[in-house]
Amino acid sequence: MALAVFAVGTGCHATWLAHSLGVHARASRSFAATTLAVSLAERMRRNPEGLREGLYAKAANFPECQVQCENAALAMADLQAFHDGIGRHLGPRGQGRVDCPEPRVCVIRIAWAGQEELAWRLRLGA
Repeated sequence: MALAVFAVGTGCHATWLAHSLGVHARASRSFAATTLAVSLAERMRRNPEGLREGLYAKAANFPECQVQCENAALAMADLQAFHDGIGRHLGPRGQGRVDCPEPRVCVIRIAWAGQEELAWRLRLGA
């Protein structure tokens, strides 16, 4: 009888442990996604012309940004840093993109394993 109680308790403990590890992983991904989105949003605010021109939503090669950056080069460097951060913090299953549905408004989207973790809306002041 005692052995059966011990076995049931051990099984419950294992289930609880597996569940808590899953919750911890999800919380870590959400925290990393939020940090990456806030970082990119601040970079985008420092390049208002690039944001206004929709450069953050355009796919492009990512050249190194030199001392004197043009808006497009700065936007590309910002996006490269964003994608590097996703790879570093979320791994190969992490994905990110920027959608700019209207001038001065962009949405930073981060997904993990095909499911959206975060959609951060950024509006540049007038």
